[in-house]
Amino acid sequence: EDDLDNIYFNGYPEGIKIGYSQFDQLMSWFTSQVTVLTGIPGHGKSEFLDQVMMKLAEMNWKFGVFSAENQPTAQHAVKLIEKKAEKSMFGFNKMSDYDYQQAKIFINDRFFFIKFNEINLSIDAILQRGKELVTRHGIKMLVIDNWANLDHNYAGMNEHQYIGQSLIKVMNFAKMYDIHVVVVAHPTKIYKNKETGLHEVPNLYSISGSSHWFNKPDNGITIYRDMKTGFTEVHIQKVRWKFTGKVGHAVFNWNKENGTYIEQF
Repeated sequence: EDDLDNIYFNGYPEGIKIGYSQFDQLMSWFTSQVTVLTGIPGHGKSEFLDQVMMKLAEMNWKFGVFSAENQPTAQHAVKLIEKKAEKSMFGFNKMSDYDYQQAKIFINDRFFFIKFNEINLSIDAILQRGKELVTRHGIKMLVIDNWANLDHNYAGMNEHQYIGQSLIKVMNFAKMYDIHVVVVAHPTKIYKNKETGLHEVPNLYSISGSSHWFNKPDNGITIYRDMKTGFTEVHIQKVRWKFTGKVGHAVFNWNKENGTYIEQF
């Protein structure tokens, strides 16, 4: 009843917006939620997720990151440092030593990387490591990038059942420890438009194994790069609660030099 009265008198809670006017109308960020992020390989899933994390880090969120896409860890740190400094570590627009040192301190304070050799790669082991990072460092987001790189023990279940049970574990974990969990998963059903020759935008049902990829999470996002324009489209394909956002898409230009994204209007 107290929770109900709070909504009546004060309205729904407000999530965190990351400073992109179009995107912020579609999605805000809350703890105790799960987001599934997908997209065609090479279209920038991990790059855009890094940008979101950087924006949230500037609002004092901390992160536990398992990223098979960004190993070794130093390579991933380079990307994050460039996003923080908004300059490259190399070339004409190379960041100053001061910018580099400040960005390095910032990353060290807010990002905690889960390495391959630290744990086995089951979902249970990743969540256990996430629990430790919540306790020790107060992380607000756990990133699992990507699902295909985990060790999966079906234990008598079929793939659909296993994915459903695994996502329930992730959802319960997010609520129990009041953090946001992002699971990155590749689509396997990728189609081309016969007229344009371009790949069509995949959705959460395009991910292999189960309709649970759409049914279970609170939010679903697809990252899609238009190969003709070069722009990155961020499609919000599912939002469970109307006060957190809505379905739609925002368009970004990716700066290859420093890895940052600029919203297009």
